Amino acid sequence: MRRRALGIGARESELEEIIRVGKRYRQLGLYLFIYYWYSEHGRGIDLRRLWRFYNNIAGHVVHENTIRKQLKLLENKGLIEVKGGKVYPKVHDLEAAVDLFDYKRSRAGQRGA
Repeated sequence: MRRRALGIGARESELEEIIRVGKRYRQLGLYLFIYYWYSEHGRGIDLRRLWRFYNNIAGHVVHENTIRKQLKLLENKGLIEVKGGKVYPKVHDLEAAVDLFDYKRSRAGQRGA
């Protein structure tokens, strides 16, 4: 029987979905987590929390510079902005944001192409 998403379970299932997407497409997962954090808490997220999330989806510990590089790429796409050490989503339309990601290229990088 499928679990119904109500109350706290709904938040967990949204976060689980973000983690599932993030394990396959890390940059998209990172953006979705930034968007999720902002929509839940109404404030930007700090680099340390993003680093911990990224370690979770990567399955191993990465350097903080890896996160900074991913954030720079997202900033170049116009999806986020960094102000005062906090990261904020710039685009609030998820469908438009998701269209900016190149899934074929992302998967090719994971295969070692």
